Amino acid sequence: MRGLRVALSIALLTACRGDAGLNDLVGEVPTKRAALGGVHRISLDGCGAPAAAGRGHVVYRLPDGHVRRLSADGKTAPEDVSALLDRIGLGADGFINTSADGEWLLVQTSRFGCGQEMCLTVVGRTVCQAEVIISEAATLPAEGYSAIGAGGNLAIYPAQGGPHKIDLFAVSRKTAGDAWGKPVLLTAGSRHAYHNQPALSADGRTVLMDCGEEPAAAAGTDICEAKTDGTGVAVVVPQAGPAGATKTANHHAAYAPDGTIVFEGTWNRGGEQVWRAPRGGAPALVNGEIVDVNPTVWRFSDDNSPCVLPDGRVASLWLGRAGGKKGGHELKVMNPDGTGAAMLAVEVDVVDVGIGCGK
Repeated sequence: MRGLRVALSIALLTACRGDAGLNDLVGEVPTKRAALGGVHRISLDGCGAPAAAGRGHVVYRLPDGHVRRLSADGKTAPEDVSALLDRIGLGADGFINTSADGEWLLVQTSRFGCGQEMCLTVVGRTVCQAEVIISEAATLPAEGYSAIGAGGNLAIYPAQGGPHKIDLFAVSRKTAGDAWGKPVLLTAGSRHAYHNQPALSADGRTVLMDCGEEPAAAAGTDICEAKTDGTGVAVVVPQAGPAGATKTANHHAAYAPDGTIVFEGTWNRGGEQVWRAPRGGAPALVNGEIVDVNPTVWRFSDDNSPCVLPDGRVASLWLGRAGGKKGGHELKVMNPDGTGAAMLAVEVDVVDVGIGCGK
């Protein structure tokens, strides 16, 4: 049994109880060695933090290894979530994501006895409690950026163990404090080899992902959608794109409040841009007044990895700001049509492992 590191307080271990969530295991899923379960808490002034800002927030990671949360109102300094987690247990963090309701964070971390393998850990909004996800007496073998559902009781992660090189799996429980159920394979019916970058719908019923033949989003990558109960997967944004477009590398899709799909694509002569794909319609460029696809005109090139805020605004990592840090992925926000662009974080280089948006 791995040791538990605690800083500034005693960690209170609350045993998991009961059976939860999805009951059927589909496919063999390898697991890591077991880690300590239970909820790790700290009691400090400030743990009853105020509600998140009304315009939502964005989570991301910087090269210093710290994960951060930033209000999308453009008026508040970013919170160093890693430093807050240090109060509960020391360690390093790999990535951070947020639930759509803003109440839960998903952090890949070496804390709480996880070690170099790192664990997926559900963290409360106030960052005063954290729980390593334990399924079938072991931590999850996540192979990359993962997602957490509203309510904090559903997690989606990429891993080996299915019929493809990398598949998506779901684990869930009925309510906080219950045991996590068995992993459920979501991408069994896919024709692709790799499935990465999951992004959950607000209701947790479906998840978007990169799906292609290479580990990273390369030319030929589609955007796929799977049901989180494991009953189906389909391509929703094909890499072929509109007429006249170059073969694209679609990447980092997210649901908008109106049901459209926002994603990074390279249809515009290979330039990375943010696109919006209406259900059942031709994709439209998120680019000022442009409504229909126009592969010869763009405003924001080198625009990457979008997520969508509750009010419909699109946050993304932009490398094109005049006078900006060379090679720096700065955090930008814009209206759904590309107007009203504003910078949220400048003179930084956000690690392009994935960003998340929530309330």
